[in-house]
Amino acid sequence: MKNYASQIKESSTDERNRDSLVSIIIPNKDRVELLRKCIHSIQKTTDYKNYEIVLVDNASKQVQTHKFYDTIREKVTILVWNEPFNFSAINNFAARHAKGELLLFMNSDTEVHSREWLTEMLKFSLNSETGAVGCKLLYPNGKIQHLGIIVEPPGITFHQYVGIQNRGQFNLPIVVPAVTAACMMIRKSLFFEVGGFDERFPLDFNDTDFCLKLLKSGKKNICVTSPVIYHLESAYRGVENSPEKIMRWVVAYRLFLSRWKGFMKGNTFFFSQT
Repeated sequence: MKNYASQIKESSTDERNRDSLVSIIIPNKDRVELLRKCIHSIQKTTDYKNYEIVLVDNASKQVQTHKFYDTIREKVTILVWNEPFNFSAINNFAARHAKGELLLFMNSDTEVHSREWLTEMLKFSLNSETGAVGCKLLYPNGKIQHLGIIVEPPGITFHQYVGIQNRGQFNLPIVVPAVTAACMMIRKSLFFEVGGFDERFPLDFNDTDFCLKLLKSGKKNICVTSPVIYHLESAYRGVENSPEKIMRWVVAYRLFLSRWKGFMKGNTFFFSQT
C-alpha cells in the first residue's frame, strides 16, 4: 500500500512523551528457550528504558520454565492465568494489571534486533489520531512475515508482502487496516475505550477484529517498518490442519463476517492502494 503514515504527524517529543511507561505484555506456556531469547533481546537491545515486562503464565508444566521465572522475578512481573487458553482473555487480564500508559502486546516467540523499536512505535502511538501500531516482522530466514494486515470485502484477510525477502525496500511507516498482536502497541486508555480484545475470538481474528473497532471509531492503524523483529510464527500452535483447529477457525471467521461484513461493504479503504 502506498498509503503512508505521513498523513499522521509523529507525536511531539516533550518530557511527558519521553517518560511514558510502556507495559510489554507477553503470554507464555513453557517453551522456555523461546521466552528466554525474547526477554533477553528486549532487555539487552532496547534503547527506550521506561518499560515494564508483564509475563502471563498459562499453566506451564515444565520445571525449567519455572526455574527461569525465578531468575527474572526481580525485573519481570509474572501473572498466572489458570483458565483455558484464550489469547484475548489473557491479554485483557494482563492489561488490567499493567501500570503503563501504553500497552505493547508481544508474542514470546519474537526476538528484538533493533535498539529503537519502542521509540519508533511510540512516535505514533502517542498521537491522538492513531489506533494500534504494529511493526515489520521477519521470519528467521529474513523474509517478511508481517507488514500489516489487509482486509478486503467480503472479508478476506491476509498479511501483505509475506514471504518477500527483506532488503530494506520497505522503510516508511504505512497506514494499514490492521496489525498483528504478535507485536502491537496502543494507548491503554484507548484499548479499554473500544472494549479490549473480544474474548469470543480465543485465537483467530482477535487482532483484526480489534483493529477494525479502532477504524470504526475513527482511528488509523500504523505499521512501522524500520525496526527489525524476528517472529517464529505459530511456534506454540503448530500446523493449523487438524479438524479441530479448522473448525475453530471456521467458527471465528463466521463471527468475524457477521460483525464486519456490512462495515467492509463499499469501504474503499480496505482495497490495496497502488
